Amino acid sequence: MVFPVIDCWEIKFRPRAKKAFKKLPPDVQKRLYVFLKERVARNSEPKQLAEKLTGEFSSYWRFRVGDYRVIVEFHDEIMLVHIISVGHRKHVYKKAV
Repeated sequence: MVFPVIDCWEIKFRPRAKKAFKKLPPDVQKRLYVFLKERVARNSEPKQLAEKLTGEFSSYWRFRVGDYRVIVEFHDEIMLVHIISVGHRKHVYKKAV
């Protein structure tokens, strides 16, 4: 008997983050999608996979996926991961806000 896997967390992109995601190479998009869908959305505690940022980004968290970063906000009360920015580690923090 197989039980369907249910996502614990909803994942939403900000419009700017969605645009940046679509500009990434297809292989990177797939890698990030799989990470977000398989590891983050289905995890009851996705903050365990993330690292809290400091300074001007102190309200945000980041996921590391190879050389790419996904900057997010967690909304615990509604179980939402809101993607603020996504991109290569060299550039993602400049475009986060």
